[in-house]
Amino acid sequence: MPYGLIKIHNRAATYALYALQPAKICRKHGSGGLAHAFEARFPQKPEKKFPIALFTKPLDGFELSFMTETLAMAGLDGMDLSVRPKGRVEPRRVADDLHQVLEAGKKNNLATDMMVTAITGADSPYAEDVLSTAAKHGVRHYRMGYLEYDFTAGIPGSLRRIRKAGKSWPH
Repeated sequence: MPYGLIKIHNRAATYALYALQPAKICRKHGSGGLAHAFEARFPQKPEKKFPIALFTKPLDGFELSFMTETLAMAGLDGMDLSVRPKGRVEPRRVADDLHQVLEAGKKNNLATDMMVTAITGADSPYAEDVLSTAAKHGVRHYRMGYLEYDFTAGIPGSLRRIRKAGKSWPH
């Protein structure tokens, strides 16, 4: 079997795997022209247009090194870091802890383009600290905290309250 212990029961998949073998054989035996032509048409590691990142909440209780190594071993490209109360990074400690978590991710080739927060408005606790620290370290996106629906006010009343809170954001 060309791929170790994987047993393939699908004939089409078996043929596809064997079709990839000529590039390896040519490279091994020095037939560079054929190998380069094959790899040009069927690149081994195409660049990812849509990297896959995992929300870190399920792993927040584990050691940082275990979390980042596990994500890397799983073949993921990055992490959506939880920066909120009871998350991987506590908002009150973001200035001290965020850099450490991002560096641990970089050691394992994990990008952190997004974080998940509890921020629901400009007046949210630590909102400015969290967003400015994240921006300083290259985190480009964040998910806001959940907005509460007021059953007594209904949809129009809830929307008015949310719009009013949104106007407090600096523009």
